[in-house]
Amino acid sequence: MSRRKIAASNIRDVDLEAYQSVNDYLDDLVAFAQEIEARLEHDMLLIPQPVPAALPPAEHEISPDRRSSQRTLTIYRLVQIDSGGDRGFARCRNISDSGVRLELSMPLEMGAAVEIAFSPSNVLPGRVVWKVDHSCGIAFNAEVDSAAVLSRSAAELHGNRARPFRLNANLPARVSSDGKSRGTTVMDISQRGVKLTHDGSFHRGMSIRVVLASGAEREGVVQWVKGDTAGVYFIEPFSVDELGSIRAL
Repeated sequence: MSRRKIAASNIRDVDLEAYQSVNDYLDDLVAFAQEIEARLEHDMLLIPQPVPAALPPAEHEISPDRRSSQRTLTIYRLVQIDSGGDRGFARCRNISDSGVRLELSMPLEMGAAVEIAFSPSNVLPGRVVWKVDHSCGIAFNAEVDSAAVLSRSAAELHGNRARPFRLNANLPARVSSDGKSRGTTVMDISQRGVKLTHDGSFHRGMSIRVVLASGAEREGVVQWVKGDTAGVYFIEPFSVDELGSIRAL
């Protein structure tokens, strides 16, 4: 049988005996999960709704030629934020040409400088202009074409060589397998996986548990090994809130 035997219509009816190895099945399962994740993000990309992203001027203060830039799009996009040396994930809930509204777990102060990455090459700088619980408004340093930002970033994230958002890190952690526990360093982390160091005992298809210094832990499967580093795919992904701040990990 050809690869990608798993499909949304028949995942419960997969014939495991048709696979030549567990690794082949895991590869198909990973590809299936990534495909579903991409479909969901695409479906929720743009839902027009006139809700302000940041605090705009009063309507009578906006000249007619600028009112079109105040139109806001309600979206549901994963973004990466960087502020004061901390990095993490957040949810962008709406965007206009002048700013965004974020839902996040990283503590940000009023006036704090923030960089918001919609994709690796689409990064917008701004400042916190309001805060309510776990939501905040970010005013961009300069107006942008928000529709173009969304289009470019979506194309980049869904391209043939696209990779999930990942946070660069240098975090101490522990990994356990076959009753043995050893130290490691997490080099980067995403919702779906992690790159870390190992002692030479890792091999592709190996099941391990990764335990971060914060106590957060995940079961995973080693997808690749190169020298003293390895890539691990998590069976259960981290939430956006759990990866909201590298400092908290």
